[in-house]
Amino acid sequence: NPEGASPRGKWADLDFLRYVYDASVSFYGERANSPLVVWLDMGVEWSCGACMGPWRYADPGGVVYERQIWLPGGPDETYWSGAVVAHELGHYVMATYGVWPGEGGKHVFGVPSHPGLAWSEGFATWFSAMVRQSPVYFDKQQGTFFWIDIAQRRYSQTTWKRPTANGGLEQLIDENEVAAMLLG
Repeated sequence: NPEGASPRGKWADLDFLRYVYDASVSFYGERANSPLVVWLDMGVEWSCGACMGPWRYADPGGVVYERQIWLPGGPDETYWSGAVVAHELGHYVMATYGVWPGEGGKHVFGVPSHPGLAWSEGFATWFSAMVRQSPVYFDKQQGTFFWIDIAQRRYSQTTWKRPTANGGLEQLIDENEVAAMLLG
């Protein structure tokens, strides 16, 4: 459905994993060295929250995964959000089919960050909107539900900050401004 929330229950939102992976291969083609593993366990929180990394993992059977995604299984139940699942897969798509800037770390919605981090996060949010066919991103973190409408440049809990024309290419930029520009 357009909002990414499935009427079949919260686990159905993990169908985005298969859907986005298959859609990426269908659109971009098969890529060598692109296997992906997703980590999720109920009650387990990751220090990064929900994140993707290009670190290799070899399972006991010898399968080597070039990319990993971690989804928190804690009380915020982030795994129910198709927007979040598709966002993390957006990082996978960027790293597999394009160039991942390698910048990561803490980022806060509505707080401008360095251009590489903003590009990576903005691309992932735009990708999420594109595959879900909805510009509204929604999540719950630390007990607080929030939404972002990248088409309207609106946050549920803070004011949208636009870059300035005279700020140059190295200015700090809101990651969701990048998503809004890509959507436009």
